[in-house]
Amino acid sequence: VELIYTQDILDFCRKDGRGRAQARALMDEIFRLQRELAEVQQTSATLKLSESNIIEIVTKLIQAGKVELIYTQNGKEYVTPAQLLSEIEDEILTHHGRVNLADLQPILNVDLSHIEHVTAKLLVNDPTVRLLNGQLITDWYLDSLAEQVNVALQQVGRLSISDLAVEYEFSMDFLTELISRQLGTSIIGQLSQGTLYTPAYVTRHAAQMRGALIALVQPTSLDDLIRRHKFNSALLQASVSELIESKQVAGSLQSGGFVPAIFEAVQHSAVDS
Repeated sequence: VELIYTQDILDFCRKDGRGRAQARALMDEIFRLQRELAEVQQTSATLKLSESNIIEIVTKLIQAGKVELIYTQNGKEYVTPAQLLSEIEDEILTHHGRVNLADLQPILNVDLSHIEHVTAKLLVNDPTVRLLNGQLITDWYLDSLAEQVNVALQQVGRLSISDLAVEYEFSMDFLTELISRQLGTSIIGQLSQGTLYTPAYVTRHAAQMRGALIALVQPTSLDDLIRRHKFNSALLQASVSELIESKQVAGSLQSGGFVPAIFEAVQHSAVDS
């Protein structure tokens, strides 16, 4: 803006036949206009829209298919599917590889249907994540679970699958399948009739059975052995068979019982005589 100086205004008024008071009034008016113009020039022009205007614009863009956005539950924000996917992946990490979809709803502030829709894409793109009973579960979580089971097993000697199912909130069938795959790698033990045993436990049980069988001189049912010596019924028959096959005890399994070799020898002697 080119400033108009006071002397220029006085000269203009003198030529126009105006008095000094009129010239002063004209100068004041010009200075006022100059100040207003300067303020306008120094203020950046900003387009301001109301919240309702913005909502209307975004809604039209969504309807026209120009953008894909998801409303938050409070209606104050939008989120893209890609951002929601990223936030779901973050929550999986935060929850150590296992999180319930229903628990994500209040955290992510979006409707459960949107979470389920984005989750379906996640499962297609990432084979290490599965959806089980409404929960997102990673393979590395299951590997960690197997390691935890093994630590607990080595401490106590045996673990029931049913107890583990309650502790980890999985079905027995799922845990049995998982543990069976991990036997010999992450889990060092033996699975028999729904119970895990350490090798040390099985060996100790077999040694106790060997002593009891060697002491027998007449046929004894396996049920009697269980009641008398508190043997593990799930391991008993397999252990007896192994002891017989390895010739650690002399005898045979007949009709659900153990027949000592010495008893058979006495019977044969009696018949021969």
